[in-house]
Amino acid sequence: MVAKKIISIVVLVLAINGLASAAHYIDSGDHLWSNPANWLAGTVPVASDYTQTVGWAGSPETCNIVSGVSAVSTGLYIGQSTAGLTTTLNIMGTGNLAVSGGMSIAQYDDATTGTVNVMDSAIMNVGGVLTVGEGGNGTLHMTGGTVTADQVWVTMWNAGSTGRVQLDGGILVAVSNFWMGIDGMDSSMDISGGTLKVPYAFGSTIENYIALGKITANGLNGLGNFTEATDGATYWTFQAIPEPMTMTLLGIGFVFFRSRKN
Repeated sequence: MVAKKIISIVVLVLAINGLASAAHYIDSGDHLWSNPANWLAGTVPVASDYTQTVGWAGSPETCNIVSGVSAVSTGLYIGQSTAGLTTTLNIMGTGNLAVSGGMSIAQYDDATTGTVNVMDSAIMNVGGVLTVGEGGNGTLHMTGGTVTADQVWVTMWNAGSTGRVQLDGGILVAVSNFWMGIDGMDSSMDISGGTLKVPYAFGSTIENYIALGKITANGLNGLGNFTEATDGATYWTFQAIPEPMTMTLLGIGFVFFRSRKN
């Protein structure tokens, strides 16, 4: 295990300013972001807080943002550790997470594992860079909801990091940039039932990632497994063509529906 030597600018600034503005998640047992007892300071984070899951109460660690909860943070670190922390953030129901700055999933160390699951009608907005696998093993898994970030980086600049995006539903939007690490990094993305939306100028970039096998559709390589669409000015969207078995089942369902109507 090799601890990462490169620390992000945001973390350096945080170190200079002290930990007074950092909200540390400790998980008292109910796994709720909204419970003050789950935070070291005894208060739920406010918009000016840097929020960190660092395994204060042990590992694995789980944090849930549930329906009716609007969570906020200046900068959010899911799995900020050099001690092999495993941590999971679930955003579910109508839960909402707004991060005004950057958000990192699995930071610092090869043995650190961080996962963010977005489901149902949940919403996650990141004003800065959303990094999946900055230094450890990071995963963004969507089965529903919408995730919007100014930039999406699947792995960062740390050799040995792993970034994985799995779109089984929902919409992932990169407003100004989408980047996947190449040398010394393990970056991958699979689209099944979800939608990837990137800036118009990045359409060819995504096609290149698909050609390299870094982005797959239902685990299959090749641009022919995707459908593309563009408004010609702002965004490109990419979706997976349904697998043959799925299309067969849809056809059977349509025939059944027609027979019932008749």
